Order: sequence, then C-alpha cells, then structure tokens
Amino acid sequence: MNNAENTKKPAGQPLAPTQEKPAETELDKLRKEIDETQKKRSMLVFDTNRLRHRLAYKKEEYEAVRKLVDLNTDRGKNAGRLRRMKEELEFRISTETATVNQEKELLKKLGSIQNELEEANKFYRLRKKTELVEKDIVGLSKVVDEQSVKIKEIDKTLDALFDRLRKSTGGARQHAHVEHEKKINVKKPFEISLEDIAVIKKTGNKDKVNRDNE
Repeated sequence: MNNAENTKKPAGQPLAPTQEKPAETELDKLRKEIDETQKKRSMLVFDTNRLRHRLAYKKEEYEAVRKLVDLNTDRGKNAGRLRRMKEELEFRISTETATVNQEKELLKKLGSIQNELEEANKFYRLRKKTELVEKDIVGLSKVVDEQSVKIKEIDKTLDALFDRLRKSTGGARQHAHVEHEKKINVKKPFEISLEDIAVIKKTGNKDKVNRDNE
C-alpha cells in the first residue's frame, strides 16, 4: 500500500468547516450609516464654503463695477446721439464733394466722435457686466441658502443617529451616571462632609495616642 492510500481520508469523514465572514450587526450598520452621513455632510460643507467665497468675490466685483458705472453715467447718455452723428459724418464723407481741407476737418471731427462713442460704449459694457454679476449673486445666494438648509437637515439626522448609538451602547446611561456623580461630589463653599469629619477625628485620636506615648 502506497503513501497516497495511507493518507487518504476515510469515506464519510466531514470536511473542516470554512470560516465565514461574521454577519453585520445592527450596531455595525448604525455606525456605517453615521460614517456615510458624516462624509456627506463634510462634502456639502466644503462645497458650500467654496460657494460662499465665490459669492463674497462676486459682491466685491459688483460694488467695484457699480462705482465705475456711476462715474460714467453721463457718457452713457450721449451714446445714441454720438452714434447718429458718426453715421451722418460717414455719409457726408462718402457722398459729398469737398476740398482737401474740408475733408480733413470732417475726418478729424469723425475721429473725435468715435473716441467719445468708444467711451460711451464702455459704459454700456460696464452696465451689462453689472447686470450679469448681479444675476450671479442672486443664483449663488439661492444655492448657498438651499445647501445650508440641507446641512441643518443632515445635522438633525446625525443627532438622531448618535442618540440611537448612545442608547445601543449604554452611553446615555453612562452619561447620566457621570452627571449624577458630579452632582453628588459638588460641595458648597466651606462645607465639610461626614467623610471629612471622620478623617479629622481619626487624625486627632492618632495625635493623642502619640502624645500619650511620649
């Protein structure tokens, strides 16, 4: 008989049980839910803070642009008139017969009007930018408010989850016991407890015995 036959297990012998992963307990599930909720809150807080910084920047940008708009209001009012003057001069230059000097004067006047018109157009671009920034502020404020409400809701959920955890682990009873012990150990100013009196008597008797022995 060879070694293979000697080492062969007898028929019907049960196989060694395989180690199974322990089932997840309700406490494990609760802790997992708390961990996932905390991660969700952290991500939401991080994103909300990012939006708050962006909102603050937009508000500063709005104030700066608005001041520029206020300084250039008069230039903006003349934009329509300058545009019409520019069109009339361009038409005269292209259609009328003029001397060299007259044409030079018309071109000079046209250049001056174009410069003023460019300044007026800057006002309109600034005013348009103000409107866009203001729109961004309104949108960001709405998102920040919505996410702030969600954070408060998550906080309520976490409070409830931690309350369940304390009850499951006896934390609430332990906390109450600690608070009870604190109340018991609190003494009023200059108050002497019975234990203190016993210690004083014991010490006094010991001192008396020592004096008698001397």
